[in-house]
Amino acid sequence: SLLVKAETGPWFSIAAAALFAAGVILVHAYHELWRDEMHCWVLARNSHGFWDLLTGVRRYDGHPVLWYYLLYLVSRLSRSVVVLHGTTIVIAALSAYLWLRDVPLARVLRVSLLATYLFFFEYSVLSRSYTLGILFLFLFCRVYQRQRLRAPLLSILLVLLSLTSAYGALIAIVLGPVIYLQSLADIRQAKVEGRLQRRQVFDLVFGGAILGAGLLFAWITTYPPQDSHFSVPGMLRRARIWPTLPLRYWLASFPRCNPGNGSWMVTAAVGDDQAWLAPVLPEIAIALFLLWLVALRKAPLLALAYGLGALMMAGFQHLEYAGSIRHCGHYFVLLIACIWLSVKQPHLESPGRLLYTLLSMTLAVQVVATTAAVSAEVRLPFSGSLEAARFLRSHGLADAPLVGSFDHSVSAVTGYLDRPFRSAESYEKITSVVFSHRQWPMGAPLELPFDIAVIEARMAHTPAIVIQNAGIGPYSLPKATIEPLYVTQPAIVSNEQFWIYRVTPSNP
Repeated sequence: SLLVKAETGPWFSIAAAALFAAGVILVHAYHELWRDEMHCWVLARNSHGFWDLLTGVRRYDGHPVLWYYLLYLVSRLSRSVVVLHGTTIVIAALSAYLWLRDVPLARVLRVSLLATYLFFFEYSVLSRSYTLGILFLFLFCRVYQRQRLRAPLLSILLVLLSLTSAYGALIAIVLGPVIYLQSLADIRQAKVEGRLQRRQVFDLVFGGAILGAGLLFAWITTYPPQDSHFSVPGMLRRARIWPTLPLRYWLASFPRCNPGNGSWMVTAAVGDDQAWLAPVLPEIAIALFLLWLVALRKAPLLALAYGLGALMMAGFQHLEYAGSIRHCGHYFVLLIACIWLSVKQPHLESPGRLLYTLLSMTLAVQVVATTAAVSAEVRLPFSGSLEAARFLRSHGLADAPLVGSFDHSVSAVTGYLDRPFRSAESYEKITSVVFSHRQWPMGAPLELPFDIAVIEARMAHTPAIVIQNAGIGPYSLPKATIEPLYVTQPAIVSNEQFWIYRVTPSNP
């Protein structure tokens, strides 16, 4: 029955997770990697190990080290991007199984979560560190038992979560105190009953030390250097408090997918295209947030954790990095974790009608968004990177000198080719653009790569290839012939349509 709340055996969870994995595999078969996915893969694939990733150019990305190190390990099996796809699928399937097997909610709700836009597409099809973070968060929820809190083990899982993304660290910060406050309550109860509680005290202190040290390590090794692109004043799109932050909270619950115009899968939320509703959406979003706090009231500590966590995420988006759907989606991720932990409370007979109503409504809207996203993924190229790489290979140009402009998207093409390109701005041979002033200057002219291509072609005694994500129009060089070769199809990631040119120097 779809209303069964507790699994007595593993078979339903295994079967449902297998079906989920099959669906994800199918969509991965149509998915072209875009620059953010490829950048992490290339950087990890070409690194020299953990220390290199910990202290090297990875720090310019502003992301913790764990995802990169995992990719480094699996890239030792093969340098093919198929390994990246496979790693994401396996992690997502494991997370799905943990959710299906452990959470005491109706099967229809558990299965519906797997089909939500955020869980299915953003965190299972797109190959980013957030997928790994969800696995550690779900492991935390699986290990958590109110009757027997294992603070050291739970703290280790929270540290691993914090090493996957900044949002993972924020979630760890708010869930850690839940363990320790509940442990303190258990110690006090044991003291009243005259039982020995030294082991509980040790676990509490040791677990707190693990989490504190882990969060400090994550912060020290993740915060980008001063010459990082992300440290430049004014470079980041800082979110306004009102109405932007409430609308981003609304987007995390009710995304609307409409990629037919060649834009990102989700750029809007339900209701923001309705003239009569859009002006009051910020107030509705605040009301939704308060309703969730009321719905979690039977587990007040978790309601507090969710409220503080959401406010911390909003503060991070306002002060540090506004981000996009995959970032604000962590409002939803934290909510799911708090619901999971609350329904596992032994004293809780029923989560309540309000929680079921809000959860059902949220899941239903996101399933609709998933349907639209998968349809678009199958019909349209997500990125032109694979198409451009295939063109170069099929025409015997993959080994020609390659020149790319400063834009990060060029590395999505060269990542498929597994070879470096000459950066037009820094004149360095690189495999992926690093977010530093030295390697990513802004405002460079579109003509610059062609001048560099002439130099490359003369050095190699063969025509050079220029890859750009913008057409240059009619342009000529007195010292070379510029031949437009190919333009990829318009892509869902609109600035990952590629123009390929061949530059042949004139005889000196």
